[in-house]
Amino acid sequence: TGLSERENASRVPHGDFMVKLDFCLRNHTNFMLPYSVRISLLEARAEYDPYKLPFVNLKNQNSAVTGVVDANKETRVQTDFVALDVAEWSDCTPVQYDIVLEVLDSEGRIVCAKKKRFGFKTAQIVQNKFNINDRRINLTLVKYYEFDPKGGIAVPQDRMRQDIILMKRAGINGVIAGGFALSDEFLNLCDQYGINR
Repeated sequence: TGLSERENASRVPHGDFMVKLDFCLRNHTNFMLPYSVRISLLEARAEYDPYKLPFVNLKNQNSAVTGVVDANKETRVQTDFVALDVAEWSDCTPVQYDIVLEVLDSEGRIVCAKKKRFGFKTAQIVQNKFNINDRRINLTLVKYYEFDPKGGIAVPQDRMRQDIILMKRAGINGVIAGGFALSDEFLNLCDQYGINR
């Protein structure tokens, strides 16, 4: 008998994680631009049901993120908060979240919205052992070169996905860049499928 999605999710370790945001806002106009930023955190899905959005509870978010960006200038914004009861990322259960930043003008209209997908994990070495989220893991690594037989170093995303699936089937749980730095597309797929990088 198979486990339901809810029973399976309850087996994934959960915890509270501090999230620190540091980003830049650029004003491309000739006018001063007052702004505020609305921050949302959702459990990642391939498709979202607009009536049941999987929001994560946030606490200790610093006072409202507001300010003014001078004409044709850039400003750096920093804030932090605690994400409550989120699933921890691991190579066996690569649970990911979407953080959504919405920049609002002085009248509350959305000027810009950005989304970034990531997983909650901490990595450290304790007594010469590699730990992710305070759990020791044995790494099975491969040196990976992004290469496609037809396209050379221009590797399509389907080829990257195929390589990662083959790695998972072979019991590999981590990659080391060989030669060139790995592309953002490949690293995002590693996070999605549970490959340490």
